[in-house]
Amino acid sequence: MKKVLSMVLAVVFCVTAVSFAGAAQVSAAPSGKPVIEDVDYENNGRVEVDFTTDISVKNLKVTVKDSSGKTYKVTSVRAKDDDEISFRINGLKKNKRYTFTMSGVKKRYGDGTYTTVSGSIGKVTRIKASGAEKAAIEKIEYEGGGLVEVDFKKDVNLRKVKVTVKDSSGRKYAAKIVERDEDELDFRVIGIKAGKKYTVTLANVKSAVTGKTATLKATFRTKKISGRSASVVVKEVEYDPDDRELSIDFKKDVNLWNAKVKVTDAEGKSYKVKVLDYDDDELEVRVYGLTEGASYRYSISGVYAMGSGTAKTVKGTFAAVDDDDNDDDYDDDD
Repeated sequence: MKKVLSMVLAVVFCVTAVSFAGAAQVSAAPSGKPVIEDVDYENNGRVEVDFTTDISVKNLKVTVKDSSGKTYKVTSVRAKDDDEISFRINGLKKNKRYTFTMSGVKKRYGDGTYTTVSGSIGKVTRIKASGAEKAAIEKIEYEGGGLVEVDFKKDVNLRKVKVTVKDSSGRKYAAKIVERDEDELDFRVIGIKAGKKYTVTLANVKSAVTGKTATLKATFRTKKISGRSASVVVKEVEYDPDDRELSIDFKKDVNLWNAKVKVTDAEGKSYKVKVLDYDDDELEVRVYGLTEGASYRYSISGVYAMGSGTAKTVKGTFAAVDDDDNDDDYDDDD
């Protein structure tokens, strides 16, 4: 009996030991030191470094040396996307090998601290960029609602870019930049019409590879719409008395970039309105000073149907109560 008990205790002890060993292995903290996946020399001294995982940077600094230990000036250091860092080296010489060291970088996820990583650029055989690396448009697309998206073949600097939009008759249209990054530009054009062709001119587009500035042109065409498609119709109106927020949903996509909202009571008194957010089919505003339970009228001017060049004014009523008590009472005024 004692022999059997000893064997059982031995088995339990072994299993317990294995369990603790396994637990220790699983709970080991991951290293915060990121791993370089690829180093790409883009000519004109520009280098891109890709990592195997997403990274975070803090006080990022890059040092570059050649095989003799000479240090080179580094400029335009920046983190791109979630897993890439780019920089430019001044004064490179042909047929020399270069290495770099980055400080202030770590894996985005994990408990690691900011650290230093090193890599090799290899042998540089060409300093200047070729003509194929100048700024150029890859594609241009009309997204609807006045929004135009431009993609570039190579990274560019759009800090001083100017956008001009004209139709076939030479008429100019106002354009407002919505977003820009290294290889894409989004802007919104007001008043363009459906089924028409437009020419876009982008001035002061600077190549991030060659450093040269260019003026680029491209054309896009808006989709044709007909009859009912050009109308602006409100689908639903909701009011939240706690947040004083009025939400207006549209049945079809619209352009609300230049929309103006007015709220009045039965006696014609106007109330302060602040636009909180909008997209292609919804508008959210905050209205100040309303009396709970009272009825009000809203008017939204400058609303464009998708692809339409004619502004509409949408009107309707709502009650300053929970949205369940609001009826869909609205109309549009040409």
